[in-house]
Amino acid sequence: MKKQLIGLIVLVLFFCPAFTLYAQTDMGYPVGSEREPASGEAMVADVLIVRPISFVALVLGTGIAIVATPFALASGTTRDVYGRLVEDPFDHMVLRPLGEGW
Repeated sequence: MKKQLIGLIVLVLFFCPAFTLYAQTDMGYPVGSEREPASGEAMVADVLIVRPISFVALVLGTGIAIVATPFALASGTTRDVYGRLVEDPFDHMVLRPLGEGW
């Protein structure tokens, strides 16, 4: 159990810099003072309803992408499959400003 916990901590610490660099991109959303802040109700609905649904979509999309990988390799569309089923739900869940874009 202790080895698993240490392994998890090392893994998280290893990937944290990569996630912070990836999260700093604007992904096409208005940045800083260019955008209006979302309302409090939109933020609450986003956190309680939309983000959990986005997480489920990410998990299901990843599973489907794994199953579809042999077919995508055969047709040369691996990047399209990965982008649509994994990257898009991840961007929607993690990189989208809170309370916006849904």
